[in-house]
Amino acid sequence: MMYYFVFIKGLIIMCLISTICFISLSLSTAAEIQTQNESTEYPSMNKISPRQFVVNVEKKGMYNVRILFSGWDGFNQPSDENTRKKDYQKMQVLYKKVRNDLKGRILIYDFNTRSLFHEIEIPPTGETRYQDEMYIIDKYEISEGTPNFEIKKPGRYVIIPEIYSRSDELTDYTLSFRRIYNTK
Repeated sequence: MMYYFVFIKGLIIMCLISTICFISLSLSTAAEIQTQNESTEYPSMNKISPRQFVVNVEKKGMYNVRILFSGWDGFNQPSDENTRKKDYQKMQVLYKKVRNDLKGRILIYDFNTRSLFHEIEIPPTGETRYQDEMYIIDKYEISEGTPNFEIKKPGRYVIIPEIYSRSDELTDYTLSFRRIYNTK
């Protein structure tokens, strides 16, 4: 009978320890999720991402939408040849990820008619593929060039990106909408 009580007492203690461990694990997991989503600047608020943006086209012409990814803080002009080679290799690895680890499309709608005006496939197909970069505020951002398209009618257009990445490094991007000026 004594062994029976000791066994039950041990079982109860094991259950309590398991419950405490499970609760602390659950709380730490919830805290991790909360910290990943919450803003440090605005406590208890989550950062939200844009779903679409509207552009005003004032003149008909050729236009382009670029998707730029932050990949590095920028390259100085090192005097050392080895450093330049290493920087170039890092840049090429990032370009390769942009080229191979992205899928999706950018949809452009005519605001007035609510109809699809143009679609850009990601990655672009054919001979339109080229590397591009831009220095924005404090970082170099890189892009794989997308084909230009013609807008014949001035007005408002809605740009909706649907971009997916399998790379942990390609998690946010900058969209750039620009008019292509004729250089002739």
